[in-house]
Amino acid sequence: MDSLDNWMANIHPDDRTMVEAVIQEVLDQREDAREIDVEFRLLTKSGYRLFHDSTTVERTADGKPIRATGVVFDITVLDEANDQRNAEINKAYAVIEGLSHEYHTIWTVDKDTLEMAFIRSNGTTLPGAIYLGRNMPTWDEGVHAYVETFVVPEERERILKAVTSAEIIRQLEQQPVYLVSFQRIEPDGNTSHHQVTFANADTKDGKHLFVFALRNIDKTVREEEAKQRQLQEALEMANAASDAKTSFLFNMSHDIRTPMNAIIGFTRLLRKYQERPEKREDYLNKIENSSNVLLSILNNVLEMARIEKGRVDLLETAVSAKDFGHSIIDIFAGRMEEKGLTFTLHPNTLHDYVFLDETKIREVLINLLSNAYKYTMPGGSVDVYIDELPHEKEGYVYLQAIVKDTGIGMSEEFLPHIFDEFSREVSTTENQIEGTGLGMPIVKRLVDLMNGTIEVESKLGEGTTFTVQIPHRVADTLEQRYENTWESHTIDDLKGHRILLAEDNDLNAEIAMELFGEVGLIVDRVCNGKQCVEKMNEAPAGYYEVIFMDIQMPKMNGYEATESIRKLSDKTKASIPILALTANAFEEDKHKAINAGMNGHIGKPIDLKELFRTLSKYVLKQ
Repeated sequence: MDSLDNWMANIHPDDRTMVEAVIQEVLDQREDAREIDVEFRLLTKSGYRLFHDSTTVERTADGKPIRATGVVFDITVLDEANDQRNAEINKAYAVIEGLSHEYHTIWTVDKDTLEMAFIRSNGTTLPGAIYLGRNMPTWDEGVHAYVETFVVPEERERILKAVTSAEIIRQLEQQPVYLVSFQRIEPDGNTSHHQVTFANADTKDGKHLFVFALRNIDKTVREEEAKQRQLQEALEMANAASDAKTSFLFNMSHDIRTPMNAIIGFTRLLRKYQERPEKREDYLNKIENSSNVLLSILNNVLEMARIEKGRVDLLETAVSAKDFGHSIIDIFAGRMEEKGLTFTLHPNTLHDYVFLDETKIREVLINLLSNAYKYTMPGGSVDVYIDELPHEKEGYVYLQAIVKDTGIGMSEEFLPHIFDEFSREVSTTENQIEGTGLGMPIVKRLVDLMNGTIEVESKLGEGTTFTVQIPHRVADTLEQRYENTWESHTIDDLKGHRILLAEDNDLNAEIAMELFGEVGLIVDRVCNGKQCVEKMNEAPAGYYEVIFMDIQMPKMNGYEATESIRKLSDKTKASIPILALTANAFEEDKHKAINAGMNGHIGKPIDLKELFRTLSKYVLKQ
């Protein structure tokens, strides 16, 4: 530089005042020597660079400066390296801060000296590694004290072996990360799950370290344990269900084979003794009874399947509560009397009419009464209490039905399982009483569907009491129902009336035509819905008075055939009464038939009384 002024002119404006002040301060001093030590940015051909000036000033005897000797270093590279180092340090601390969300304590341990340094302790990141000093215990000593203080007693031996320095170093020679989990005793005496992570952390200056990081995994472990418990419970439930179904299949095999064996056996005997009226009548009665038992078993199985698939809906209508109770009693009165049971109804209802799903409540009570009948020995009693209880909602009441018997009862061990599918305290083989183990599960699900409750009390050898409560809306009047015209007519009144039967199954058609023929009805049969529509087109208006329509038929099913007939241009033909005669016999099937344009529904197997009662409504005129 030509002069001090030129040199000063090339110093960065932001640094120039500071450099001038340092130089002036040195020049003003009256000492033998004064070192100038300053860093500043100086303009060069490649732009501003950072320099370090280290200069000594020589003075005369009276203190005047006479010479300055020094060195100016370009330290830009060193500064950049320092910035890089600081960046790396900041990055390292950022990583530590990031890990702090998982690890609340992080240490480093020197593998050679076993000295420990806290990087993060009690949730605070320290400004640098702090060594514990010569008076602190070594890693093995410190860990031993920690384990004896904080680890639950049953895990201490295992943990002490797992976290010795020798074991940690051995594990880290074989794998990059070594994990150890344990249960820690908290200050409040509770325990929590913790996990230690060990990893190698050798430094560039040749130190051999490992990192020790501690985190609380209690929430994760407990959530996993909860999931495992749920899986285990689900597995146990699945196994229990599988066992129950296996047991059910064994019982079902026996229960189905018993009536089937009776039907087949008595049919063979009937062929042999056709000329003996007294035997023939007895065999026919037994065949019919066995058929009803078999039908009941199949209905229960199908009903349970429908409920499980969610294919059951509530269909409420206004019903006389008093008449409903008596109608249930009428079903069982004869059977109870024949068995020698005292059967009593105790009605206590205030409102004349309520809205209820008559079919489902009937099914509930029939199941309960069937059990009471089956499991009560001759000389016992069955009581039915129908009570009306107040409801918290205006316009509603609780209808309470209590079925109480003096039968064989149930054990306390079995009571919690009474509503489980396929569950029976004893099999049919043991007690000679038919059943599938599905009656009570069906009852429970139907009661739940109606937002009701069911409770059971029972004592072995003393009897059982079922209490059902179901909420119902009060009705002002009874819904209009068709009059039963059958009671005012006889079978002979049906003679000469012509009906059309659509049935694809030859056996079912033969049975129906035989039954119709016995009362003098004239029957034409077609084999599918398409033929039924064609037959109606060909026949004169009024030629057929009623159509009995099967549902599941080839070419055109019963619903489609009904829709086609209802669209006929001849209004008389289009309005002909159509009655479903089908194995689709559930309540929902009946409503589906009505919605399709049919006038009524009769299920298979055919109930003769119901068949002729329904037929009389449409064929016979008052």
